[in-house]
Amino acid sequence: MAHAWSTSGRTLTGSSDVRSTHSSDGGESSMTSDNPRHQDFWAEPRAEPDRILVVQSNPSVSRRITEVLAGPGRRIRVVGGAAQARDIVHHSPPDIFVLDVLLSDGDGRSLAAEFRRTPSTRALPVVMTVPRKLAAIRGDLLGQGADAVLERPVDPDLLAAAVGSELRRGRNLRGSDRVDPLTGLFNRNGVAALFRERRSRGEMQGLALLEVTEFGELTADLGWDGGERLLTQLAAVLDGRLRPGEEAGRWGGPRFILLGPESRAEAFLHRVEEIQAELAAHPFRHLDGRTFRVKLSYGVAGHRDDGFDRVLTAAEVALRNPKGDRGGGGHEANEGADGDDGACVLLFDPQGQAGDLLEARLVQEGIRVDRLACAEDMHGLPPGSRPVMAIIDHDIRPEASRLLQAMANGPLGPIPVLILTEEATEERLVEAIEGGALDWTLKPVVPHELMDRVRRLLP
Repeated sequence: MAHAWSTSGRTLTGSSDVRSTHSSDGGESSMTSDNPRHQDFWAEPRAEPDRILVVQSNPSVSRRITEVLAGPGRRIRVVGGAAQARDIVHHSPPDIFVLDVLLSDGDGRSLAAEFRRTPSTRALPVVMTVPRKLAAIRGDLLGQGADAVLERPVDPDLLAAAVGSELRRGRNLRGSDRVDPLTGLFNRNGVAALFRERRSRGEMQGLALLEVTEFGELTADLGWDGGERLLTQLAAVLDGRLRPGEEAGRWGGPRFILLGPESRAEAFLHRVEEIQAELAAHPFRHLDGRTFRVKLSYGVAGHRDDGFDRVLTAAEVALRNPKGDRGGGGHEANEGADGDDGACVLLFDPQGQAGDLLEARLVQEGIRVDRLACAEDMHGLPPGSRPVMAIIDHDIRPEASRLLQAMANGPLGPIPVLILTEEATEERLVEAIEGGALDWTLKPVVPHELMDRVRRLLP
């Protein structure tokens, strides 16, 4: 592929016919080759080399990473941003990503989540690097698509160990015995392995079963080929609805399985109901061009301290309940989580990029939005208001800094803060995190990414 050896990135090989050049998009050094066998940069004489894609905007950091990871049986490609990484992945996915959280043209977290939603890369390991002063977000990165997170400056031994371990795990997880051949989702073995792997890392998970009801009647009308086509379409729609940390598989027949982070039991149940409604509203297409919709039932179970088999059994019991009992499957709803009319999100967004979106979407959570023009407006909140988080446009200075201080030292105590920023530089983000912010999202705001950030910060 001609694009594979463009001077916008760098490829490291074990051969001696490599020369150094410089790219025209920011001065990052790159390497090219005149050898014809390098026209596909993953190609290598040895059998099945490990293909490592490094996505890193800092040339000195990327050089250090390639020095540590280079070796026999490995092919390393370095690109400086999200757009280049997408181009590589579109033509020839690697075996592992080494991805920085700060990229020249986007948010590394969003790119990791995108890889998790894409069928061709969903099972590939992601090792993320983060500046040491931003290490407080390490836990969030693990919940947003990263398999391992390393602080930088990166410790060479930790980097080598993490990449080696994830490469081995990735080979096992991508085995053909763990992928459903019809839909491309994980099969039973794949879902079970993923559940147990996450549990071994101490991650709380919810598990849900989704089943197409009256599937027998549908196949009688659609035919066998039409039934398989429906399952394939349904899998693609389900896969496209997943958020960071969520994973879907086909359990067999018309039954699908969903894993998701379970920070709050009621929130995971609400999320399953949301997915069920979206799938039920989607117009599926018959082979003859007709469109139709399907009905789905679901059963939900929480992680608790049980193993995979017990959690799965709990979800199956809930699935057999014809009314889809909200409390089925071992869920215990958080008492007092609903109906708190005083809960609100404080929004300092003078340019209006997020306000309308938040007010429309957060109403589903029973939380209203109160807009602020300045820090002093906190004293004029409606009686009974109970701020549960704040969203601040960090590009409006110096008022943004004053608001951060107000959120950290306000009369109600510190509340979680999400900042909006156009420039996600290390300096800017360190300043915000040290000032009290817990997370950030880039402008212009992407609706689903913004809502993902908000949900993670809501208590």
